[in-house]
Formats: sequence, structure tokens, C-alpha cells
Amino acid sequence: MNNILENVVQELWHALPSSATPRQRAKTIYDWVAQNIEYDYDRLKAVNAGTERPVLHPGEVLEKRKGICSDMAYLYVTLSRQFGLQAQYARVTTKDHNGKTAYHACAIVMLDGKGVQVDPTHKIFEAHHQEYCIEEPVVGEPQAVQQEYSGSWQESYRAPEPAVHRLQKLGRKLAALALCAGLFFGARSCWELRKHQNVQYCETKDEARFTTKNGEMRYAVNPEAAQPWKETLFFAEAIKGDLSDHELLEVYVRADANKDSTINPAEAGMARDFARAMYLKSKQ
Repeated sequence: MNNILENVVQELWHALPSSATPRQRAKTIYDWVAQNIEYDYDRLKAVNAGTERPVLHPGEVLEKRKGICSDMAYLYVTLSRQFGLQAQYARVTTKDHNGKTAYHACAIVMLDGKGVQVDPTHKIFEAHHQEYCIEEPVVGEPQAVQQEYSGSWQESYRAPEPAVHRLQKLGRKLAALALCAGLFFGARSCWELRKHQNVQYCETKDEARFTTKNGEMRYAVNPEAAQPWKETLFFAEAIKGDLSDHELLEVYVRADANKDSTINPAEAGMARDFARAMYLKSKQ
């Protein structure tokens, strides 16, 4: 398996000019991982069931050409270290729409004196995860090629709330006041929004259930759509922060293009791509 790793390193060396900067090296490695490693949904189920270890040896990932977020992140770290880059594996902590802790993995590479988040899974070179912890994952045999670097690493990180987010919250409050004003004057568009206010969300094993003033709305997620749908919610929350029950319902309503109360793989994929585009636009 180490031979596979060495072959990929040689391939990347040949693709880089001799004068490549650290950023160019980091971006070239990211591009290769993002383009050549697919997400392994079956492995995700096995890891969640406890039948497979959380992080694979990079050689195994290269042999299969697929893996989960932890595999892709550690592969990126391993390749980056082969090119003299200071890179670390990071466990990302976030909250889902129901307030539960959710985990993800990315890499942190030191460029121009600061740590840059690299997320091959979500195909974002400079990500902006709000909270992470640097760690060296335990992988199974055979052992990955590892090289330690000295340097000033921020072992954990939690982003302060940006001023733009505070302005967005103020904007939402002003929008709510405007909505109330529109309702008072009988605006049809505001009425369409009002019928989804006062929403209560309940998650069951098989469906998402929303209780509104006009009754219940239920949505099932096709098992094959589960992962892209999870990524859709990840990006939506990355833009807005924790989604309210009302905002979560809006995501389901807009994604359900067929209006059959089921999120299928095609709908989940389109919703994920749209949410990713909006996320990237919000960071420009």
C-alpha cells in the first residue's frame, strides 16, 4: 500500500513546477484528492455501526479510491507532509438543527503563517468551520508514513460570532417586522409565509415531522439520499447558524421538487449543490 502512496506522490511531483509555492502545492494536493476520491456511503454506515475503524490508512483509501471525511482528511495530511507542508488532522464539531452534536473531519495546512482549513469531502479549499480540535488520529496497520513538524499550532479553535452574523440577525428581526406589517395589510405573499410560522419539529426514525398551524407536514428521506441531504443541512447551517424549525421546514419544502413528501437522491443532490454554492458565495 505504501507503493501506491509513493506512486501518487511521484505523480503530484511531476504535476508541479519546480518553483511551486507552498500554497500551490497545497492546492494541487487538494485538487487531486477532491477529484480522485469518492465518498463511501457504505463505509459511513459501517463506521456508524462500529464494524469498521474511523480512519483508514491512506494506502487503503488510495487503493479503493473512496473513503469518508476522516479518510480524505488524513490522506490529505499525509500527502501534504510528503511535500514539506505543515499539515494536521482536525476533528470538526458542529450542531445539527436539533441541537445535537455532529462531527466532521478536515485538514489544517499552515500557509503564510496561518492555518488554512482544507475540506476535501465538501470540496472547499479554504473552509470556515467554526469549531475544531487538532488531533493525530489512530489508524490501523499498516502504519501511515508520518512526519512531525514543530510550529505554533492552535490546538483548538472556536470562531467568534462575526459582525456580519450579528447584522444578519438584526436583518431577520427587521424582516419579521416587515412581514408582520405585510400581514396586517393583507399581502398575499406574506400570507403564504405566515402559514408556516409557529412550526414545531419532531424527528423520528423514518421521517421529519413538522407541526404547523395548518396541520402536520411529514417528509421522508430516501436512504440513498441520506448523505447528500446531511451535507445540504451542513451547508445551510454554515450559512445561517443553527436553523430554526421554521427555517428547516423551508429547506425541506424547497428541496421537495416532486411534492411527494420524500427527498429522493436527485433532489438531495441538487439541494446540496445549491447550498454549497450559496455557502461559497457567502464567504467571498
